[in-house]
Amino acid sequence: MAAEDGSESFVADDFPPGTFAKPVKKGQLLGYQGDWAGFVNYRVGLHVHFSIVTSEDDGSFKNEGALDNTLDPSPYLGMDVKIDNLPQRPIQCDK
Repeated sequence: MAAEDGSESFVADDFPPGTFAKPVKKGQLLGYQGDWAGFVNYRVGLHVHFSIVTSEDDGSFKNEGALDNTLDPSPYLGMDVKIDNLPQRPIQCDK
């Protein structure tokens, strides 16, 4: 959610850097999709990663790269988005 060179954040103002454990309401804008891939001038197709990551006992987040540390977001979104069930494309949340 940033410009291709990482110079500009597209995250909504409601979520400044360091925001932690802030509830999100249905329909609330989180930000806008960008081209930032983590490396300057390394273009990627527009896409978004969405994870619900479990936490350690001290409250820090576990590594989202390990699927066992993530939760299926389907119940939180009110729709089945598990790729194994081949959700209809494009995936859209109910408003």
